[in-house]
Amino acid sequence: MKVSKKTTPRKVWSDYTKQEQRQAYLLMGTVAAFILFWITSGFMTSLMMILLAYAIYFVVKAARAPKTHRRNSVIAAIVLFVAVGIVAPQSPQVTTQSSSTTKTQQVTSEAAKKVELERIRHIEAAKPQVRSETKTEPIIFTSTEQSDGTLPLGERKVSVTGVNGERTITYDVTYVSGVESERKEVKTETTKQPVSQVTLVGTYVKPAPATSSSSGSGYTNSQGNHVASPSSNPSGATAQCGDGTYSYSQSRRGTCSHHGGVSVWL
Repeated sequence: MKVSKKTTPRKVWSDYTKQEQRQAYLLMGTVAAFILFWITSGFMTSLMMILLAYAIYFVVKAARAPKTHRRNSVIAAIVLFVAVGIVAPQSPQVTTQSSSTTKTQQVTSEAAKKVELERIRHIEAAKPQVRSETKTEPIIFTSTEQSDGTLPLGERKVSVTGVNGERTITYDVTYVSGVESERKEVKTETTKQPVSQVTLVGTYVKPAPATSSSSGSGYTNSQGNHVASPSSNPSGATAQCGDGTYSYSQSRRGTCSHHGGVSVWL
């Protein structure tokens, strides 16, 4: 024998009372508002707004209800307001506003500091500033010449190569707004002495080669001295030859040779 189950007919929206429908609308609106506030403002802010809305709802309900039914609504409103007071300080919106205000104040303070620093920098730049600067310059070496009897006449030879020296000049330079307005030399110091260049100039003249006595121009004797050939000039003669000429020989050997021999020694 089959036992048939009793099926409870499903309620449709029209089966609910108006009060139940209002409560359902209120619940759905609360959920939707909570989700919307959560997305836009965060969880704590959305929770605070929902609690505040319900607290106001119960205040309005208590005001409309008879005196004998106000107690529960008033208690609910008080509890909700207390909850709002607990949640409100933790709301990120308050923290964000406070943080935003602090950041704005910091930005304003930093901007004011930058303006003041820029003003001070301009004032300092307009003041004359004296700086010490140095400059290095070369000292050109001098040249001298010296006679040298070992070098052929007219030949030149550098014996000491010239080297430039160096001097350091110190200036006091005045700047106004970064532009040079005055330069004053205060010290000059030779940091490297120049080396003079020395050039040797040759003066040596090679003697003419000796010639035979028969040529009549003279000869070089054994001592290396030049002796003139016999002539008619008696000045400086040492002997008179047989042909009447005079000899300037400095030794007796070979005197008046080829001239008739020695006639008279002088």
